Formats: sequence, structure tokens, C-alpha cells
Amino acid sequence: MNIIIKLLIIIILGFVLVFGYLGFLPVVSPLMGATTPKDLGVRFEESDFKSYTEKAKIRFEALGNDLSPEKSLSFKGRSELEVSFTSEEMTAMINSDKWKYYPVSDVQVKVHDDGTAEISGVLRKDRLQGYLQAQGVSLKEVDAIMGYIKDVPLNPIFYAKGTGSVVNDKVDMKIERAEIGRLSIPTEFISDPSPIEGFIEERIKFVPNFHVESFGFKDGKMDFKGTYPEVQYNSER
Repeated sequence: MNIIIKLLIIIILGFVLVFGYLGFLPVVSPLMGATTPKDLGVRFEESDFKSYTEKAKIRFEALGNDLSPEKSLSFKGRSELEVSFTSEEMTAMINSDKWKYYPVSDVQVKVHDDGTAEISGVLRKDRLQGYLQAQGVSLKEVDAIMGYIKDVPLNPIFYAKGTGSVVNDKVDMKIERAEIGRLSIPTEFISDPSPIEGFIEERIKFVPNFHVESFGFKDGKMDFKGTYPEVQYNSER
């Protein structure tokens, strides 16, 4: 996965896994409008994807499609980065990723001038097991996690709004609002983000040469300073 995008995705996965563990498993229904992600008004073009990859100094190489999840994603090299990404560039990157186990789809990312950010999309529960295995989570832990969220409908939509920053790989975040389906997650589940912060920090450690010196939202953009691999190898869908 890719720099800032990886941070966004693991925040959403953290929501679902932690809330599933705590027993908050909303039952969503198409009748509640729970199959279409919230429209944040972000539209992108091919040029936005190109701009992202040029700024991130990253290229993608395809692996065989018959590889196990553990071998379906790997990295090489190291780039020093100090960059800013627009909402359109980030949205383009997420929706252009071809990794077989990429755990979200139909995503929009919106960063506001006041430093808050929103993200909406579809969590691909059908790819989640492969994603976790590729991230180095043990089979025992994967089975436990899938058990926590067994009652979450297949591929639920999600939405989140909040603020966040990372300094030297340490995460600090505040969640203002989060939804699975069209149901809001109760305040008591999002008032203490430390379980999600810990989940994010563990996932940062997984990628070789991924170091976040600083990350945050400012003036309608996401700012990143740190290092990330130069090449991502992945099995494609």
C-alpha cells in the first residue's frame, strides 16, 4: 500500500476490528441506504493519479495472481519524501490500486481547510482475510478477527471524520464521527482512540523503510515527511 493512503486504510480497519471486538456490530440494510458510500464531492482524473505517483516517487510492479496472501505484497528501496497531497490525488490513488487484497473500494477522501478530514467508501470484507495475512497477522489472530466481525454484512460502507497527526511513527488522533452502514458508532466507542492508534502504529512497522517523521492535515491537504519504499510489488486483481 502507499504512504498516507496506508494510514487512512488502517484507521478504517481499526474501526471495524476494534468495534467488532467490543461487540458493536451494526446490522445494516439496503433499505437504509447502506450500500452506497457517502458522497464527499471529490472527483478525480488520470492526471491526479499520475501526480500522486510522481510526488510519492513510487512505482508498481505486478506479481503472479496465484501467490498466497503472504507473498502477494512486497517492497523494495527507500525514498526520502516531504510532500503534500490534494484530496483528488489521494482519492485517485486509492481507487487506482490493483492489489488483489486491497481492503477498500469506491473511496473518497476530503481534507478541509480547518485541518479536519473525511473519508468514505466500501470496506471489502471479502478481501480482509487476505489483507491481514499479507500484513503478517498470524492465522490464529486472523481467525479471531474474522470471528469478531462475522456479523458485519459483506462489504459494508463506512464513513469517518476527524483530525490526526503522526510524529516519529507515534499516532495522535481525534475521531469526531464514524459510521458503519448508515449507523453512527456511539460516542463511547470513539472517545478513546488509543486501540486504533496502536493498531496503526503496528501496521506502520510492517512495511520496510516506512518511517513517518511527520504527517497531518493542513490548508486542505495532507502533508507527509518521512521515508517509504520506491517499489511496490503486488498480485493484481
